[in-house]
Amino acid sequence: MNRWRPLGDERVWVRVLEWFCNFEERNGMLTISDEVLESARISANELQQEIAVYLYSKNKLSFGQARKIAGLNVFQFQDLLCKNDIPIHYSIEELEEDYQTIQRSLNK
Repeated sequence: MNRWRPLGDERVWVRVLEWFCNFEERNGMLTISDEVLESARISANELQQEIAVYLYSKNKLSFGQARKIAGLNVFQFQDLLCKNDIPIHYSIEELEEDYQTIQRSLNK
């Protein structure tokens, strides 16, 4: 499997999608023809995952949002991020919140 690398500039990514996919947007839906997917040698699911990983890597989506777009469960999406050398965004504040939540649940 080739390693996915995000493009440097988000505007370039949008232009590439517009040019390559000839997309039309309706009610928040992005429609990409089967012909385009075939010529790119990528399935619709793979494209969804590519977009989810890209947007997550750029901090445009949360882990949960990106995971849903990718159509994967938590562990599958973590694995996909790992395979693409994308670190999971987990701040010190989130760690402290999780620690406090665990402490509260243990004290009940």
